[in-house]
Amino acid sequence: MVDPEIQKAIEIIDKKIQSLQQARNQLALAFGVGEQRGFISPHAQAMASAQTNLPQPIIEAPQKPRKEALADFLIKNGPMSRAEIVSKAGLPEGTISYCLSDKRFFTQLDNGDWDATEFSRRGFQLKAANGDLHYAV
Repeated sequence: MVDPEIQKAIEIIDKKIQSLQQARNQLALAFGVGEQRGFISPHAQAMASAQTNLPQPIIEAPQKPRKEALADFLIKNGPMSRAEIVSKAGLPEGTISYCLSDKRFFTQLDNGDWDATEFSRRGFQLKAANGDLHYAV
């Protein structure tokens, strides 16, 4: 029989591992690095095989890297303030701040609004011309 306190500690650790894995996946997406991975601890695997309802890691479907997603959003919706982007783009605020700091992809206009650069626009046009519908504008 497993000590209930040890069992609870292991469950807390498994949840923390899942949370860290999700953060890792979001970071990988934001930077366009590597692939997303899931982690199931040995304890969670054993518990799952015993028909328990431990939470399983969430592995999101592949999507555009975050900079490309934000550039696409601005190209389609036009220039807007950082506050508008945060409320409408569906990306975490920290990700938006990180993305907007990349001057190759984004520019701040004289009125303070943000827009995609010509570099971003040409990239989307090139990808669309090569038949990548994922990037069609």
